[in-house]
Amino acid sequence: EFIKKCRDLNISILGIDGFFLTDTTIEPSMMNSIDLSKHKQCNSHELALNFFNDKSDNLFFEIVY
Repeated sequence: EFIKKCRDLNISILGIDGFFLTDTTIEPSMMNSIDLSKHKQCNSHELALNFFNDKSDNLFFEIVY
């Protein structure tokens, strides 16, 4: 919903960083992160929405806008 709201407000999505939380650490997951800063705005939203397909429920994400 956040990405859709950004699209509606014409706010670019610059990237998404995936990570796992454990009891004692935050573990970044480069395989579950994406840099969208070089994509045109209209394209970045669709890429961001598609990025979330088939992601594990154990992942947490930070969205950079």
